[in-house]
Amino acid sequence: MARSRTRLRGTVRAGGVRRRPGRTGPTARCWPSRVVLDDALRNRTRARYRLPQPDEGAVRFESSTSVHTWAETHLPGTTHLPSAQLPNPPQLLPANFQANTVFLRTCTTDGHELEFYVDSGGGDWIYTSTADEIGAVARSAADEHTWASAELPPLRPETWIPSPQPDGVLLLNPDGPDPDPSHPRLGRSGMLRQWWFADRIWEIDYPRKRMLLHSTIPPTSSTRVPLGFPERNGTRLCHFGRVQVVIDGDTLDMLLDTGAHTRLGDGADQIDSPGSVTATSFIITSILRRWSARHPDWQVAQRAEAGSSATMIRVPSVRIGDVETGPAWFTERADANFTEHMSQWMDRPVVGAVGGNAFAAFRLVIDYPAAQLHIGLSHDS
Repeated sequence: MARSRTRLRGTVRAGGVRRRPGRTGPTARCWPSRVVLDDALRNRTRARYRLPQPDEGAVRFESSTSVHTWAETHLPGTTHLPSAQLPNPPQLLPANFQANTVFLRTCTTDGHELEFYVDSGGGDWIYTSTADEIGAVARSAADEHTWASAELPPLRPETWIPSPQPDGVLLLNPDGPDPDPSHPRLGRSGMLRQWWFADRIWEIDYPRKRMLLHSTIPPTSSTRVPLGFPERNGTRLCHFGRVQVVIDGDTLDMLLDTGAHTRLGDGADQIDSPGSVTATSFIITSILRRWSARHPDWQVAQRAEAGSSATMIRVPSVRIGDVETGPAWFTERADANFTEHMSQWMDRPVVGAVGGNAFAAFRLVIDYPAAQLHIGLSHDS
């Protein structure tokens, strides 16, 4: 299907965009715009990755019309999205670290500064107002269930970042107010998420505040652990990585979530953070309550998250492979947020997410092609 190409004038937006009101409390979504199978995600999915409509049957992890079967039909070729050509790998990216969250700050060749939030879960987008400001070339939405997209302009070599798609496009996210104050908009220009991470090798060195893109695995003596991705017949269907962690003697499946964050509220006085917005990890309510009952000595912060008033709990140790990380604060999320929603896009059901706060002392190498996570202490090289 031919796509119309026009210059953005502030009015090029996906047709039929429907917004859902923000939700509060532990039942609020895990992060902005990341609840599956609702209108919000349908509106945020490109036409070539169209989600099934209601009359096509719900896609659920445990249903007969599984995400594996659906994605094999509707996501042709998504396993091998080729990386953008690298200037001279390994490439040090223009990263800015804030409270163990990661932002990329780049600049177009004509001087427009852009800031993207780096988040290994969810979809990639640029805000419509930003695309309009930089004069991005728009591609119209294919139907009312999708967003339009825009081509990124050339970037200055010293601030180069790879494109999330081979054709250099990003979804256009219609601007609006933050739907949930507990999850404020991060990245003033947009988000770089699962499609951007896919099929590439990344290094995130939290103590040194560096992010690099590699063409091959860099030398490392780190512990190596497998990442799980949903696949069918050797084809990867989604790029949300599942990692196993051990907490309190229990092995738990979690989403590897570099963008997990929260805004601290009135009950967060005991949480040490340089600002109100900080990296976090997530855990479902039923497990948080189990931890609290087993370990009354573990710190618990009631009403710790602004907006949702969710509880946070400080876990003294998180083991990943042979590496002990932590202590780390986990923010409460309703069970359904992970067991019913996020799990649909994973190879196994997950009960939470492990974020940058658990990796604050470590260097990660995330090898998406080989489905492996390397974790070890940061070192000078």
